[in-house]
Amino acid sequence: MALAGCGGGGSSGNTPTPTSTSTPQPTNRAPTIQFQLSTTNVLEQNQFVIEADGTTDPDGDSITITMSQVAGPTATRLDDINALATRWRAPSLNQDETVEIQIEIRAEDGRGAVATQNVVIAVRGFSGPGRPVAVFDPGVRLVSGNVNAETNAGISEVIAQQNIDGGMSGDQERLLFFGEDSGFGYFDYSQFDRATLAETFGDVSFLEKGTLDFNFQSFVDWASGLLVASETDDEVSWFTTESSSASDRPFARRDGFSISNPCFVQGRVDTSQDFVWIGQRNQGLSVVRLDRQSDSNGFTVFNDALISQTSQGRSLCHLTTTSFAQRLYQPDFFNNSNFDNLLAIDYNTNELVLLGDSNEDQIYEELEVVPIDTQASTQLSIVDVFSRGTKSAVPRIMTVLVTDGTEGGQHRLIVITQDQDDEFVQTVFSWSGGVPVALLEGSFVGVRPNDQTRKDLVVVSATGQSLVFENTVPENSGAATPPTYAAPVIFDTGIGAGSAVTARDENFADDVVMVSYPTTGVVRVFKPSELISN
Repeated sequence: MALAGCGGGGSSGNTPTPTSTSTPQPTNRAPTIQFQLSTTNVLEQNQFVIEADGTTDPDGDSITITMSQVAGPTATRLDDINALATRWRAPSLNQDETVEIQIEIRAEDGRGAVATQNVVIAVRGFSGPGRPVAVFDPGVRLVSGNVNAETNAGISEVIAQQNIDGGMSGDQERLLFFGEDSGFGYFDYSQFDRATLAETFGDVSFLEKGTLDFNFQSFVDWASGLLVASETDDEVSWFTTESSSASDRPFARRDGFSISNPCFVQGRVDTSQDFVWIGQRNQGLSVVRLDRQSDSNGFTVFNDALISQTSQGRSLCHLTTTSFAQRLYQPDFFNNSNFDNLLAIDYNTNELVLLGDSNEDQIYEELEVVPIDTQASTQLSIVDVFSRGTKSAVPRIMTVLVTDGTEGGQHRLIVITQDQDDEFVQTVFSWSGGVPVALLEGSFVGVRPNDQTRKDLVVVSATGQSLVFENTVPENSGAATPPTYAAPVIFDTGIGAGSAVTARDENFADDVVMVSYPTTGVVRVFKPSELISN
């Protein structure tokens, strides 16, 4: 019994205690949020994007991003561009005020750790109709929109003219480009630092994209061309850029020539000669030959020479090529002149001036003068002229906007077409009310599934009573069918409009009316199809 007891006591005192060999799990760390804003300051009703693609998880876990508004007037969540970016529309304020909204970004990893961060966006509102898209100081005059496919020449932005301090030499004007593809599926007109011309002008009487594009025969200058005429400077200038990129286009003046009072320029190319027609204030028409050359850098330049002048004393500030009735003149098969028949408008006399080279000696003669049917007892002033079609492209249409310049006075829109015998047919629309400042063409009333090319007309008023004329030509009528227009429908554009252009809307879909209010510096967009349906 004693032996047994001794052995048992020794075993009990030397038994080892078990220990754990597992490693403790580290604490799950929350994601680190990194974000980008398309803008920190947005105008009311405009779009903005919050992108959180810089967000990471320190543990390498998967991340789920959600966004929701937590403060301020309600913004509209439009769509998720991808899993890490969301597009919003700023609220409508309709007052001259700036408010803040806050959007919360919530990042959750695959194990439930959450991080949040609030994004603050300032929203600026304005009283008045339309959607404000840009603000300039000083205000601008809109010169060219971005929907004309014939003269787009790679330039997608709207071009505006802005007065700047000219010092001792007087006021000068610069041209600036505004609007850009945001990269997120919408067009952002609030961006106006895209491209400018280093040159300034005493005035800009004419501007067009692509007028001289027939000379873009070398690789370095094919992308974009811009022709600017200044009556004050007695100069026609041609600018090009080496790039067709929408992000960085430094325009440089490549060439130009001096000519008195240029108010309209029309380009022309032929296999044997290049020339341009220059309409001149109080000096009629000049034809200037442009012999293409290349400078030391390979850019196109011109050796210019005056070919002829005619119609001295007239202000032929709109020109277009056309065909004339056979009773007037038809060029023969050889047409040794290469001077196409021209239809011009004399802004001094409200007349259509038909110009042709019947002797084929490169000298234009006035073949006929047709009064514009204003149906007014007094002389009206031409505000704007738009034409479409050429000698070889139909339908040929010219629309002329005239006014006596008084509120409640006499305002007319004259639509001029040519019948099957090339005789001119004039249709007159009359109204009183707001003083008109601009005439536009575009697909304003809505998309027509079977006829995408049919265009409507809009007359913008300085005092709010703007008009839309719907093109009522039946669908599938054929490209050569002249347009017809319904009686105008009024829509409100507010007080103070100074200029307007047709532009593409923010989603690159419809044509919109873009109006500048130079006193306030605000530029607004209107969709007549929405306004006239209310």
